[in-house]
Amino acid sequence: KLKLECHLIHLADIGHPFRPRELHKQWSLLVQDEFFAQGDQEKKLGFTPAPLCDRSKAPALAKSQQGFINFVLVPAWRPMSQVLGRIGAERFESYLNDSQAMWEEMAAEEADKEAAEKGAATKCALGGVASPCRAM
Repeated sequence: KLKLECHLIHLADIGHPFRPRELHKQWSLLVQDEFFAQGDQEKKLGFTPAPLCDRSKAPALAKSQQGFINFVLVPAWRPMSQVLGRIGAERFESYLNDSQAMWEEMAAEEADKEAAEKGAATKCALGGVASPCRAM
């Protein structure tokens, strides 16, 4: 019983992907802000922050959330989904699937943006015509 209670508390702590898309996104941004604030403070104290807490090294939000969901949340969720059964877990699964789809879409957008920025930087370095690096 105590293990189940501890697991429930853990899932309640990390379970924002089981909420509607916009609410989950807000929580993700708040957690990212908290991590960055911690990393900023650690830098001020002369420590090297963990990569997720370092603004200059952290992955983009979508990629970070994909990793969190796949490597932290889903393994914690599997046993609970079995306890709840198919019908009990259905609503949670629906929100989780929607959250995963949102981050996949955003990760694709981030990758496209990064590729466009790299392309612009390459054109600039090679003296391309359409360049944000020099005046036309």
